Amino acid sequence: GDTAARAGRKNWIINGDFQISQRGAYSSATSLTATAVYYLDRFKSEHDNISGTIVRQTNQTVNGKITDTMRLTATAGSNGRVDTVQIIEDEVFNSQTVTVSAWVISNSASARLIIHQNGANIQTSSNAHTGGGAYELLKATVTCASNAGQLHIYMGIQAAATGNVAIANGDYFKMAFLQLELGSVATDFEHRSYGEELALCQRYYDEGIVAMGASMT
Repeated sequence: GDTAARAGRKNWIINGDFQISQRGAYSSATSLTATAVYYLDRFKSEHDNISGTIVRQTNQTVNGKITDTMRLTATAGSNGRVDTVQIIEDEVFNSQTVTVSAWVISNSASARLIIHQNGANIQTSSNAHTGGGAYELLKATVTCASNAGQLHIYMGIQAAATGNVAIANGDYFKMAFLQLELGSVATDFEHRSYGEELALCQRYYDEGIVAMGASMT
């Protein structure tokens, strides 16, 4: 039942290895805002009720492979969250089983991935990170409702239903190899060439510049 998940072009996430960053290098920490903004291509990042930063780190070794990563860090403590989201515009997931996965390193036991079914308003959380400061594979599987609609994939330090949690200054969430695929198994990350990934990102780039921080429709 997971043949589709192992086939080519299985990953519905665009820029899941963070190799494309058309708006800037973000190689040093950049302040997040309370309104979600596109920094790295296809990912809208924000903080809520605290302050935080985003940074893109290149040439990182994750699970024995070299890749780029995204790191979100809280720079104040309170009841809040730091997170990023990618909206999957294709509404082909109705009644389908999907799995999201990523390698995550964090010092927070509230670091997680969440699949949000926009039409059905259903949240499915991954296993939470242990907070032990090492890379762990986080993953979530759900059979979507018949009216699932767009899927919103949330990643960060957050509650299981995307709400706020107790968060401390210095809590961080760093991830690599983000993948969303059909089926119930989290398979190895599908790498696409820089040129192909850039073309996928460029389709959205101008719209993102004009409507920076606005919701995709």
